[in-house]
Amino acid sequence: MARSRTAREILVLALAVFLFAGLSFLFLGQRKAGLESAALKEMTFYILRNGDPASLISVPLLAEGREEQVNPDDLTLFPADQYRLTGDFDRPTFWYVLWFDTNGYAAVNPGSRTAQVEVMYPANAMAQLNRKDPSGVHLLVLVEGSIPPQEGVELLENIMHGLGKPPDPPSRRLAIIARGVREERGLPAGTLAGDYVQAIRDRMPAGLKPALMLFVHTKK
Repeated sequence: MARSRTAREILVLALAVFLFAGLSFLFLGQRKAGLESAALKEMTFYILRNGDPASLISVPLLAEGREEQVNPDDLTLFPADQYRLTGDFDRPTFWYVLWFDTNGYAAVNPGSRTAQVEVMYPANAMAQLNRKDPSGVHLLVLVEGSIPPQEGVELLENIMHGLGKPPDPPSRRLAIIARGVREERGLPAGTLAGDYVQAIRDRMPAGLKPALMLFVHTKK
């Protein structure tokens, strides 16, 4: 009787281990699938010049998954300007906004509390740069993936620390690096900006991936 009970206990334990392994594989597979799936369809950068509602500028970045031709001067911010990023992914995903400023500080902002298609950052009101930041180049990085913000924010803060100040892109025409539903491109390797962008990509944990990188120049 004791031997029979021990055999049953071993069988139950083996089944539990098998079930746990299967669920873990499924969970990791879903994370990987989420990483591969979402791409940008539309993206627009809005700028309110000097806080004047009559001077609202819309800068289309992507339309139908393709990058738009952008005047780089339109992506220059002054101390009194406000901004907002809006757009859509092709399917629901968690997303974050990383902002690398001219002091070399990386701020991580959880954009979505649940997986969603719509991107609107900031959600409640247009944002303004820190007036104390020196003029130069900022880098906005829109990150998407299957990791929820409860664990993703701290994870990104830890791994993005210490990258330093964003460099100028090799050409103002290359101020936008996007992963759209129809195309994706990067920056030339061997340039300061190209190496900086690649360092961000290399640090990304499994389950998260950059969807948009936007070099924003600031002037006093």
